[in-house]
Amino acid sequence: MLDNIKNTAIEQFNLLFKQNQDYNKTFKIIVPVGTGNKSDQLLILGIMNTRFKYDTCIAILNPSEELTRSLVPGHAYTGNLLQKIVKGKCDLMVDLLVKTFPKSWEVKVMRKYQARKP
Repeated sequence: MLDNIKNTAIEQFNLLFKQNQDYNKTFKIIVPVGTGNKSDQLLILGIMNTRFKYDTCIAILNPSEELTRSLVPGHAYTGNLLQKIVKGKCDLMVDLLVKTFPKSWEVKVMRKYQARKP
């Protein structure tokens, strides 16, 4: 499941990255993602910095309405604070560091949170 969420987030990030002509861009989108027999919602938010090539992307599976409203793109949600923010308000969260080099990308999972097994 974690890989499915991570890959979906990176696919969406890649689409937005190709459209980004600015040095800094923030985004917040919700996309459907299939998990088994049901369709879930995946909230993806992050920051692109095309000049420095270090970007962040947070993917949250089935966020509560409160969580969806409260998270703002462009804010630095990091470390244990991010896990406290999402605790009990989603099924799964993955925080990614994306290094966008011209010929290849590196993606590193910085932290993850799983409330229950989706």
